[in-house]
Amino acid sequence: MVRLKFHPIEPVSLNFFYYQFRLQDPAAFTRINNLATPVTSTNYADEYDVIIDWNVNSHLFLALVGAYAIPHDAAIQQTGGKENWSLGMLMGSIKF
Repeated sequence: MVRLKFHPIEPVSLNFFYYQFRLQDPAAFTRINNLATPVTSTNYADEYDVIIDWNVNSHLFLALVGAYAIPHDAAIQQTGGKENWSLGMLMGSIKF
């Protein structure tokens, strides 16, 4: 994992994450279909995330998250899918 964090203005922070997912024991992961096929690759996926955190005030916190993952051989062997994955999310918390 690599993380970069910036504070462009006081109540806002920008976070950039990079994850490289690898399997220690690929044979432990199997694709369930007519036959259980062991996964042979250790290279699972790369993921890139951007998170914007905003402390609106002392009671309200908001976070906007964007994520993008690229599956590699182990993920393709396990799931059978080759499509890239993306996610967008807005989270909030209220303190009282």
